[in-house]
Amino acid sequence: DINITQYITSDSVRDMTLLYQNSKSTATKLFKTTDTKVLNFKLNSSDFIAGKVDDKVLENFQRSLNLAQNPLILNTKDITVADSDNIMGKIMLNKNATFYYARAHTPTPQSIAGNTLVSQMYYEVYCKACNKSTFLEAQNKSSEDSVYWYELPNLTVNNFIPNSLDFSSPYDINSGSTISKTNRFKFKIISNTTPYTTRIYYTPTTFLQYNKFALTPTVKHYFDINFLSAGAKWAGEGNLGNTVDTKISHIRNNSLED
Repeated sequence: DINITQYITSDSVRDMTLLYQNSKSTATKLFKTTDTKVLNFKLNSSDFIAGKVDDKVLENFQRSLNLAQNPLILNTKDITVADSDNIMGKIMLNKNATFYYARAHTPTPQSIAGNTLVSQMYYEVYCKACNKSTFLEAQNKSSEDSVYWYELPNLTVNNFIPNSLDFSSPYDINSGSTISKTNRFKFKIISNTTPYTTRIYYTPTTFLQYNKFALTPTVKHYFDINFLSAGAKWAGEGNLGNTVDTKISHIRNNSLED
């Protein structure tokens, strides 16, 4: 019998469901920040080779794709092992692992005079009024267009890889755009015609998916781009003496975030 004692530290009052998996079992446990939990699982004698078992316990928190959550620290306090003969061993660990809720994000809309746009892709973590001296990734630059999100400029987490982003074709394929990777963070988008407006869809890897407007989880994300005729500030006609709003194409809706 193996017992692993753990607790969670977080600046969020929301309950947290942790997922556990080892080669023998899968389980979930619901934590509150004040709780201490014990993870239990068993090993069989057949699991031992030359008197030794080599196994792993994998842990992560349950992720909502449309509800961001504050980061948390999972402390593994100790591990206790006991067998049927009441032989027992215990090791004190007090090891911490920090988990962040993250997303892949491109500010929208984006406009360019001409047919070539270099679009910036950001990896960001969520931290709403959390202790930034504890959760160090939230000390980075704030998101370009969202509150409580912070950029990861150095990609300090190994799994944050641009190759996980699969760009798909915009709706209007006939007029559409071609997309090529220029470096780890930027994508060059070229339109065949101007003026032209399109929406670029991409599919991030699972732990980078986030859409706060989704009523159900969605895996497709997008950002909007506008290619304007080079040198042209407005298009259309007006009567002499009337005022023409030359910025009508730039009007956008802003939303308030919780």
